[in-house]
Amino acid sequence: MNLETFPELSKKLKGEISLIIRRLDSAVIRMERVTTLVTDHMQRGAYRLDLADGSISKIRLIPRLEEAVAAVILSRYLDPEYFPKVLDSQGSILLVEWIEGRPLTAEEWTTARVYQAAGIQARLHATELKPMDSRPDLSSLGFWWARLEKKVMALKENGYIKSPDAAGVLRRARVRSGNSVKVGIVHGDFCPENFLLRPSNSLAVIDLEILGVTAIPYGLGRTALRWPMSRRLRGLYLDHYGQFSSADEFLENFTFWMMLILVEALLFLGDAGLSQAKQMVKMINDAVLCEDRRQMGSLFGYSLE
Repeated sequence: MNLETFPELSKKLKGEISLIIRRLDSAVIRMERVTTLVTDHMQRGAYRLDLADGSISKIRLIPRLEEAVAAVILSRYLDPEYFPKVLDSQGSILLVEWIEGRPLTAEEWTTARVYQAAGIQARLHATELKPMDSRPDLSSLGFWWARLEKKVMALKENGYIKSPDAAGVLRRARVRSGNSVKVGIVHGDFCPENFLLRPSNSLAVIDLEILGVTAIPYGLGRTALRWPMSRRLRGLYLDHYGQFSSADEFLENFTFWMMLILVEALLFLGDAGLSQAKQMVKMINDAVLCEDRRQMGSLFGYSLE
């Protein structure tokens, strides 16, 4: 396999990929780039490997080593019916199972498939972690409040929002009750873009590098932002989610978690210089202007009292 035909790969990445290829049981007869997404350092992307024995695997380039390590560890907990297996790793590179499937159109997201997705997310969140793989340091709401304050300060310093708006964010994000939060496995971008429809008509979740151990309400907040739904469909999603896991902590402190999610999204988009940052500023302003949690919930399709 001549990796010199992939100029976007650094010398280090070529060396790590070569080590993985040497450990395969069958020779690679074809390697093809299947994504165009790269970081500034060209260390993110996916490549399809066709092997001489007829099997197919995927090489995933992960931007940060810690993300690759987390994906390897957490993949051991995943249901192989819905998530690809990690077959091997080298540094920040993963060799994963190739999932035969295609993205779904908006019309293909039927109520039944939304139900299935809710069950997948809920069972993932309900997974029992071994103590060595958990993060008890993330189970305090105080930790998350401090994180919000830090992110809001970064928004002010970078000029993304003004001081009065920052004060409004913190005022709107007040915590209603509780001082602890459940921690578990979260897919940080659980939304339609990260699903494939298999030929068997079942769903598969991709992008394992977005897996992490964090607050469960944080994961639900990310889905609320990234997966717009009607109020009816959101209610059905939560009902089915509730059969396997509880969303109570998220809903009780809904305004806090959503303000944190919006603030972090704006910080990411602004730092990346993406045009969507303007839309995120508007969403934050709309959230700050909400008179109560009921109005805040309506922005994302939730019926809250």
